[in-house]
Amino acid sequence: MLTSASDKDNSEQGVEASAVVSTETSESVPASSEEVRSGKDKPRRHRRVRLDGELFRGVAEASKRGIHPVIRYPIPGGSLCYSFEYLRKTSRGHLVYSCSGCKRDGRTTSVAVVNGSNLVGDPVLLPHVCLPRKNVQDQVTRMVYKSCQEIAKDKRLAHLKPKELWMNIADKVHCNEAAGEAERDEMLLHFYRKGYESRRQPIARAVRRLRNTHVEMDIVPQEHASSPDISANIQHTSDESKSPSNSDLVLAMVATQTSKTDSASSEGVCNTKDEPRRHRRVRLDGELFRGVAEASKRGIHPVIRYPIPGGSLCYSFEYLRKTSRGHLVYSCSGCKRNGRTTSVAVMNGSNLVGDPILLPHVCLPRKSVEDQVTRMVYKSCQEITKDERLACLNPKELWMKIADKVRCSEAAGGTERDEMLLHFYRNGYESRRKPIARAARSTRATKCRSTTLAKLRGCKLAETS
Repeated sequence: MLTSASDKDNSEQGVEASAVVSTETSESVPASSEEVRSGKDKPRRHRRVRLDGELFRGVAEASKRGIHPVIRYPIPGGSLCYSFEYLRKTSRGHLVYSCSGCKRDGRTTSVAVVNGSNLVGDPVLLPHVCLPRKNVQDQVTRMVYKSCQEIAKDKRLAHLKPKELWMNIADKVHCNEAAGEAERDEMLLHFYRKGYESRRQPIARAVRRLRNTHVEMDIVPQEHASSPDISANIQHTSDESKSPSNSDLVLAMVATQTSKTDSASSEGVCNTKDEPRRHRRVRLDGELFRGVAEASKRGIHPVIRYPIPGGSLCYSFEYLRKTSRGHLVYSCSGCKRNGRTTSVAVMNGSNLVGDPILLPHVCLPRKSVEDQVTRMVYKSCQEITKDERLACLNPKELWMKIADKVRCSEAAGGTERDEMLLHFYRNGYESRRKPIARAARSTRATKCRSTTLAKLRGCKLAETS
C-alpha cells in the first residue's frame, strides 16, 4: 500500500515529537505597534534535544559557582573526557546540559540529563566543535572548585593565607584514594605544573567570601545572636550593605576595625617583633642515606642530590639553616618551588638522616640526568668566574665549552651521557644564557679590578723609586 507524501510527513512528525523535546512555540503575530517596537514578546528558540535512547553514565563533579553540578563523561578506552555544564530546564522539567569546551568556542552542544548524571545518547557522537580534555586535568580542576567551596563554609580557615590553603588542597590531591598510583602522579603533575599562581584567584575569592561572612557574624547585635534565623538575618544584612542606604552600617564596621587596630599598645607591637621564629623539628637519629654533594646556584653551600634506588629519578636538597647545636638542615628544592618546606638533617657532608623518599613531599622527583646537567652548568659558571683567561670569550663560546665538558664526562656511561647531552641541547643556548652571561660579567669585572690594582701598584713603586 502506498502512502502519500502528506501522510508520510505527518507520521514522521509524530515519531519526532515522541523522541524530541523542545521549548519552541509558534511565532505570534504582533497585535499592536508597541509589540512591534519592543520585540520582547517574541519567543526564544532553543535547540531540540533527545529524550529517549541509551543512557550513558557520567560523573557528577563540582562546578565553578557550586549551584549546579558538572557532568564529566570519561571516554571509554582512553584518558580523555567531555564535561557538560547546566544550560536550562525545559517546560516539562527536563534538564539540558551543554558541552563546556564547545561553549568556550562559542557553540552550544546540548544533551539531556536523566537521574542526576545519566546522559541521553552517546556524548561522543554529538556535533562537538572542541577537542576532548584530559580526564586527569578535569579531575584536578573540579577538586580545586570543590575545595574552594568547602573553604568558603569553614570559619576555622578564615585566618589562613591563600597559599596555605593551596597547600592543603595539594595534600587532598596527594591523598586521593579513589585514584590509582599512576593516576595520582599525573594529577599531582598537573596540579603543580603552573604553581600557585594558576590556582590563586579561585582560592583568594573563597577566602574573601569566608572573611566577609566572618565579619558580618561579628557585627550581629547581641539580642539577635541566639536567634535561630540568624543566617537569614546575616544574608539580609549582606544584601543591604551593598545599597547606598546602609552606608552608616559600612562606616560603623570600618570604625570598629580601626578602633581595634588603634587600641593596640606600643608594647604589644614591639613584642610581636621579638617573638622567636619557629622552625619545624627534624630527626637527628636514624639510618643514614648517602647523597651526592653537587654545586649550588650561588656556590656558597653544596646541594645534596639523592638518587632514588632502582630508577632514574632523584630528589635534590639545598641548604636551609643551622641549628643551635650545629646540625645542618636542608630542604627539598622541588617542594620549595611549590611553597612548602620539607626539611631533613644532613650529617658528614652529604649523608641524609632518614629515608628522603618517605618525607612529606609536595613535588614529584626530578630526572637524575636533568639535575646532573643543571649542577654541571652551575659548577662551570663558578669556574668561569675564577678564571681570568676566559674574560675575552663570548657567553656563547663559554656555553660551547660547557657542552664539551658534558660530552667528555667520564663519570657517566654512554647512554647516560647521551641523555645529558639531549637535555643540555634541548632548549638551546637561550636556556643557559643568563647564568653564563652573569659569570662572564663577573670575570671581566674581576680582571678589570686586578688590572687597575696592578697599575696603582706600579705607580706607587715608580713614585717611591
